[in-house]
Amino acid sequence: MNNEQNANQEAVYGIAPMLSKERTHGFMAIAAVTIVYSLAPWCFTQGGTIISVLGLKAALTNMLGVIVLFSIIYLLTVVIPTREGIDTWIYQRAVFGYKGIVIIWFVAIFATWGWEAVLTGIHGTSISGLYTIATGNVLPDSVIPWLGSTCVIVGFIIALMGPNIITKISYVVIPGVVIACIVLFYYVFSNYSWSELMQLEAIYPISENFRENYMVATEWNLAFVCAWYTVLGVIPRLGKSEKGSYWGFMVGYGVVYALIACVG
Repeated sequence: MNNEQNANQEAVYGIAPMLSKERTHGFMAIAAVTIVYSLAPWCFTQGGTIISVLGLKAALTNMLGVIVLFSIIYLLTVVIPTREGIDTWIYQRAVFGYKGIVIIWFVAIFATWGWEAVLTGIHGTSISGLYTIATGNVLPDSVIPWLGSTCVIVGFIIALMGPNIITKISYVVIPGVVIACIVLFYYVFSNYSWSELMQLEAIYPISENFRENYMVATEWNLAFVCAWYTVLGVIPRLGKSEKGSYWGFMVGYGVVYALIACVG
């Protein structure tokens, strides 16, 4: 790696502020990256969980309303990193201090391990299911965790390649998921009417009191939006403008995530 490549690596992955002319991501690029995150299996799982507690009609209002409205405020956190060209974790030193941000970083990272476990589990069972469909044979349960671990390995390799490769991957992933959702909607509405779907009730309500269930679901959705904090990372500092960065995040982590949760 020559000096120019080293400089470029440091500009993108380092902690030095990026100049405006060095920024690589406009509104569309940031939206593409954040949409890829919003298409993660745990977003579908979140939607299924909320619906199981509230029923479909109440769950739709909860997810669309709470997620989108809270994201409008919460995602303002990307404005300062974009303006200054610094990583989210760097500017948060002004709030928590040098030592405090390290503690917050460790807590945030370890707190997401549960979701990573969910993701690897979904990945492993999905690969196992595809294998069964293709061959007619069933893989033993002991193999599924190993299949799930490939998700972590491949994801780690992609992460090391940086946000630009994720942007390129998004141009393949997004159309693929859109097609899958269209097929899913076709299957659902071929068998059920909209009025029938709206009558679906909660399968696993937490309480007999509907308001309590609704508030718990609201807290879950608020917590999920807050969980995006750990993956804001380097992306805001790559934004060419504050407006483009904010609305790019809003499209992916706000609107698309809410829609994907509803699909789930």
